[in-house]
Amino acid sequence: MRLMSVTKSTGGVAAINRSLCEQLSARGHAVSVVCLSQGNEAYARALEESGIQTVRMEMERYSIAPLSDLGLVARLLRHVRKERPDLILAHGAKAGLVTRLVGRLTGTPTVYALHSMPFLERVQGRRAFLYRQLERIGARVGGHIVATAHSMREELRRNRIAPASRISMIHTGLDLSGFDRPMDRAAACRALGLEPGRPVVGWAGRLNRQKAPFDFLRVAERVVRAAPGVQVFMAGEGPLESEVRALAAKLDLGGSLIAAPWQSDVPAMLAAFDVYVSTSYWEGLPVAILEAMASGRAVVATAVDGVGEAIEHGVSGFLVEAGDLEALAEQVARLLGDEDLRARVGAAARERVEAAFTIERMIDEWESLLLRQAAGANLA
Repeated sequence: MRLMSVTKSTGGVAAINRSLCEQLSARGHAVSVVCLSQGNEAYARALEESGIQTVRMEMERYSIAPLSDLGLVARLLRHVRKERPDLILAHGAKAGLVTRLVGRLTGTPTVYALHSMPFLERVQGRRAFLYRQLERIGARVGGHIVATAHSMREELRRNRIAPASRISMIHTGLDLSGFDRPMDRAAACRALGLEPGRPVVGWAGRLNRQKAPFDFLRVAERVVRAAPGVQVFMAGEGPLESEVRALAAKLDLGGSLIAAPWQSDVPAMLAAFDVYVSTSYWEGLPVAILEAMASGRAVVATAVDGVGEAIEHGVSGFLVEAGDLEALAEQVARLLGDEDLRARVGAAARERVEAAFTIERMIDEWESLLLRQAAGANLA
C-alpha cells in the first residue's frame, strides 16, 4: 500500500502519526507524510531519519483562513496527483476537511483520524456551530472517519456528523519499549532540579485552554498546603505561557514549583514523579496519560471524553470532574500520603496499558482498516 499521511507537526497528534507511519513502513508499506503548520521542519527531519519521505506545507492551524486554506488545497491537490497514493490519511479537523476534498477531486480513498471535537460547544463555544457544519460537509464529501475513543464515536453520531457505517474506533496505542528501561528516580529528580528525598507531583502538556494549566497551578497551591514538602513540576509550552508564569508568581506555592519547557525524554521525566495530574477540559485519548500509566505512575485526571476509557477509577487511577479543584487536590494529597496505594494504582495502570493500549494492537487495527479502505471498502 502507498500511504500518504497529512498531519500537523506538533503535539500528541504528530506523535501518534509518527508511530503509525514508522510501524507501517517497517511492515513494508510505502509511507510518505505531508507535514503541516509550525514545527514542520523539525518534524520532517525526524521522520526522514526513519526513512520516511516528507513534504512540508504551511497551514493556519488555529483559525479558518479562506485564502490560505484554498492555497493548501491547491498545493495538496498537485502533490497527490503527482504521487498517486493508494490512500490518504489525515489527522486533525482542518487537515481532514482539506484532504477529503482533495481525495474527492482525485478519486483517492481517504481516512480522517479524529483526535478532538471542535464541533462541541464545550470545546469551541459559539464557533462550534461553524465547525459542526464543516465536519458535516467533510463527511458528505466522502471518506471514512476513525475516532480514538468510543465517546468520540458517540459524539459524532449524536451530532449527526456521519452515519455509523462510516465511523470506526481505534484506541491510541503506546510503544512500551521506551518505558521498560531501568530508571533511577534519584537521578531523574536531580536532572530536573528536584530533590530526590521529597515527593513530586507532575503535570505536562501544552499551555492552552484545553489542558487547563491554571487549574493545575491552583490545585498545586492546595496540595502544597495539605502536604508540606511536596515538589511541583510543570512542563509545557504554548500560547498561555506568560499568563501561566504570572499566575504561578502570584500563588502561594512556597517556592516548590519548577516550571520547565517540554521534556524530550518523557520516560525519564515521569520517573521522577510520584503522582501525575491531568486537568484537561476535553481530550481524545491522551498519549500523555497513557505514558504516565506505562511508567507506573499514580494518575489523577479529569473524567473527560476518552480518559475514562483508559483509567478505571479507583483501580488504575482516579477520575475527577473537570474544574473541580478541591476534588483534584484531595485525591492528589491522598495519594501522596499513602505509598502503598500509589504503588497499587501505579502497577494496575501499567497492567492496563499492557492489556489494552499497546502500539502493536493499534497498528494491527489501523493496517487492517487502511487496507480495506484502499481496496475500496465502505467508501461513500
